[in-house]
Amino acid sequence: ARWIQFKIPVAQPTNTIGNISDFRSIRFMILFMTGFNDQVTVRFGALDLVRGDWRRFTNTLDPTDINPADDKTNLDVLAVNLQENNDRCPINYIIPPGVRQEQLFNANSVINQNEQSLALRISGEGLEPKDSRAVFKNVSVDMRQFKKLKMFLHAESLPGEIVLDDNQMVGFIRFGNDFTQNFYQIEIPLKVTQPASSLGTNCAA
Repeated sequence: ARWIQFKIPVAQPTNTIGNISDFRSIRFMILFMTGFNDQVTVRFGALDLVRGDWRRFTNTLDPTDINPADDKTNLDVLAVNLQENNDRCPINYIIPPGVRQEQLFNANSVINQNEQSLALRISGEGLEPKDSRAVFKNVSVDMRQFKKLKMFLHAESLPGEIVLDDNQMVGFIRFGNDFTQNFYQIEIPLKVTQPASSLGTNCAA
């Protein structure tokens, strides 16, 4: 037996039937599978709706490129976590330094909660020179109460693709009143994480 996790994006349906306009009132869901040649036994694990706090920024980040949709660049917004990606190959996920897992205190035990991070995967034909992609999240924080902002970044090449070099890509963060006219931007060249630093994970096993 084996378990397979399917993640189905619902924000952009391939077809719309009737006059339904949004996801505010969903009463029924139908799940069907096709394409089997032999009889199979399927164990249904769980059906979960996962809210995406981080949303793709679909507008352009380059004033000279008014239509970023024609670049054949695919952006996938994912999540990597300790429970699912602890033994990932070729580079496994580890908790960033100084970050502690949240703990859930039950009556007789203490349970460590799963720790995860945001992952952005660029595929297709990749990024064009000096091009960029971004995700955003609406928050309301008075940042004057803080002295430092910490963000841990990691970069690696996709399997079977061109090897990524150090300083070839730049990670940046913008925060302010909006994303295009009134913001502060901090950027840093990315160093590629080498497979040897993945705590001895053996991908050949």
